[in-house]
Amino acid sequence: MPDVEIVKLKLRRGTDVQRQTVTLEQGEMGYTTDRKRVWVGDGFTPGGHVAGNLVYAPLTSSAKTSLAQAVQNDLVYENNLLYQLSGTDSALLSSWAFIGSQTDTASISYDVNNKLHVVTGAISASSLNSSVVATNGGIVLNPVQGLSAAVDGTSIRVNSTTGQLSVLGAPIPASCIGNGLSGGGVEPVGLFTPILSDCLSVNYHSAMHHVIQFAHAQLLPPLLQMD
Repeated sequence: MPDVEIVKLKLRRGTDVQRQTVTLEQGEMGYTTDRKRVWVGDGFTPGGHVAGNLVYAPLTSSAKTSLAQAVQNDLVYENNLLYQLSGTDSALLSSWAFIGSQTDTASISYDVNNKLHVVTGAISASSLNSSVVATNGGIVLNPVQGLSAAVDGTSIRVNSTTGQLSVLGAPIPASCIGNGLSGGGVEPVGLFTPILSDCLSVNYHSAMHHVIQFAHAQLLPPLLQMD
């Protein structure tokens, strides 16, 4: 059997401070015993280049400055915000740069939980697209005034003082009266009950004017019959 020779490969090693004073040869690797990171030399950069950056587990408190093993360009989420170590000293707050989504704070901002949300009252009429209004949906969009009821201004209008819909003083024509009602125009409005004409009728009452009643007493429950 051929002889098998086992070779143990060890990297050049030392503290991170020591690494920064050494220029590793091209392709030479070094290991920092305090930061637990591997570095690769290019032959002229003191300390070499880190062999890959880390993304740390999300932090729920302001603890990014306690990441002693972090090196430049490492990433970490802290309180739902993304930071990158832009400096060389992870213990300094100023070395960490926020690289998350930037907001204008006027329309979109971060809430108390550092989650994006639309600022209350920030959406104006000019921010709305005409597609938010359904075709023939009874609502119109004015790019300056906003959403409003679609009225013809002849029979129905929007009261400029109260903002409520109101019927104009002109008589409502019979064509505006739907099924179930009769009259309109110059005629009084009443119930139209052709199918139930044998059951319902409209009678005059001195106190209540025209009232609807059952045409036959036998259709009423016994307790509701009156002499």
